[in-house]
Amino acid sequence: MKKNDRKKRNIKKETGVIVAIIVAVVMIGAAIGGAIASHKPAGTDPATTVDPYYSGAIDLLTDPETTEAPATTKAPETETSPSEGTAVDPSQETTEPAPTESETEGGGHTPTLPPVNPTRPPATTEAETVPTTLPLPEISFPYTIEGSEVVIEKLSTYNGYYIEDGKDESVSGVAAIVLTNKGSDATFVGVGISQAGGALAFSGSQIPAGATVIILEQNKAAYDGNPCYSCTASVNRVDHFNMEEDKIRIQPEADGTFTVFNLTEETFPRVRIQFKNYLPDEDVYVGGITYNLTLTDIEGGEEVNVNSGHYDPRYTRFVTVAIEEEP
Repeated sequence: MKKNDRKKRNIKKETGVIVAIIVAVVMIGAAIGGAIASHKPAGTDPATTVDPYYSGAIDLLTDPETTEAPATTKAPETETSPSEGTAVDPSQETTEPAPTESETEGGGHTPTLPPVNPTRPPATTEAETVPTTLPLPEISFPYTIEGSEVVIEKLSTYNGYYIEDGKDESVSGVAAIVLTNKGSDATFVGVGISQAGGALAFSGSQIPAGATVIILEQNKAAYDGNPCYSCTASVNRVDHFNMEEDKIRIQPEADGTFTVFNLTEETFPRVRIQFKNYLPDEDVYVGGITYNLTLTDIEGGEEVNVNSGHYDPRYTRFVTVAIEEEP
């Protein structure tokens, strides 16, 4: 089929599927269906160096560390392979109470008339109080989570648009981590951090090998510099993400859309495309969220133009392409 004979379609994606891995106290990753609204705030100038939508991420990356624990102590961690979306719940971590001395009742003693309502002997000034829990060592960042090939480069606060649920609401003081994936491609990463002010939970999907990503706390919980005592992770990995390069080509367009080309003579019932927010100058992904777009019935040689609200050719990187049969 000649290039000029290609079938063309234009699709304006006002709706789509947002994969926003949202982790509750027991982290559960889920694909969330909903409207994809434009992420560009009013007044955005395309000519500016950095879109204001990403100013919070830039500030987080450039702000110096404000707190640091005295020393790094790695908490023991065993890598697990739960179903996608399952992560470690830091609130379930407990400490064994310190052993306490057995106490005996005081008072007189006779063979025939034991004392009635015995009382404890009076406390002495030299008596020591036995702690009920053992102190936990603090951890500092960067912190390597043993057995997971995940490094938490930084724990800090984020001010800007809350990206993780696709609603893009303005927030202030939300806890955020900068995470680096030192292993193979990860379809899901869930992180739990136990701190003096309560547990923090983070999750991300479709994180490539070697990538660094900013992830915001799933419940918009704040971080105010409290000491942290443990950091755990649950990771699902694959050898590599598939882009189907021999069958599908994606071409960014100057008008802010992108075109999907079927390079074969086959008809594909469903093509699922996943992309993430990305800052090219910093080489950092922004948000654990991954956006899903599904195109249907792409005929052999056809090209489909897609206009998606969360896609911006300046700040988007495609991570996977999957050709699927009808559900």
